[in-house]
Amino acid sequence: YVAYTSGSTGRPKGVMIEHRNVINYLNNCVSTFGVTPQDTVYGLTAVTFDISVMELECSLLIGARLVLEREFLDMDVVASRIRAEGVTVLQMTPSRLHTFLERNSILTLSDVRILLVGGEALSPTLLAELRRLETTRVFHVYGPTETTIWSSADLIRGDAISLGQPLEGEEIFVISKDSALMPRGLPGEICIAGDGVGRGYLNQPELTAKHFVSFPFLPGRRAYRTGDVGQITMGDHLKFLGRSDAQVKIQGVRVETAEIE
Repeated sequence: YVAYTSGSTGRPKGVMIEHRNVINYLNNCVSTFGVTPQDTVYGLTAVTFDISVMELECSLLIGARLVLEREFLDMDVVASRIRAEGVTVLQMTPSRLHTFLERNSILTLSDVRILLVGGEALSPTLLAELRRLETTRVFHVYGPTETTIWSSADLIRGDAISLGQPLEGEEIFVISKDSALMPRGLPGEICIAGDGVGRGYLNQPELTAKHFVSFPFLPGRRAYRTGDVGQITMGDHLKFLGRSDAQVKIQGVRVETAEIE
């Protein structure tokens, strides 16, 4: 299928995602996040946002119960349905979660078993709130559309904000400006390889060649250059440091400032 993201020239970028990419991600829903057929997944994300695939297809293929929400912008309705429907699997961007917490206590989510938070930077204030969920497995997740939704995850335990480690079937590394592997602790561009990497951009071969690349240390495989700046810590966790361009995230959606200009 084709997932659309914003483009740096005002032209939408259609990312070609293959079945195997989605299947690899859905396998991680079970093996990494722990979703089971006994769970109730909250369909809270608009279908125009790629993370809705987790809610819709994960529940369908795993056999979990799916609760769809039309009033997904009304945080009072969302809180009420989480309780009434017994939601156990939920995902939100940090900005949406912040909006939710303006009207509801974090303890409203106490019965949620699995909570995925990603798509934007996670603030220390929000992290402190999430740590109050003593029985909820809270994952800080990271990944661009080009590598099929989420590519890494960190099970939140302490005070450090981390993007964690690659999901199963994924590989994440950091490169320098001359495409050399950077050692642990040094910053560079985050690149993602593995079973989640899509085919490329629809009808945009030059853009595909620029971002979906091969490296000598990955013979026979391609990796996606994210444009994100990060580092691999001494503990082998991925840390996000910013962007190498002017792209920003607003409610999890990519915005190219050049388009606004």
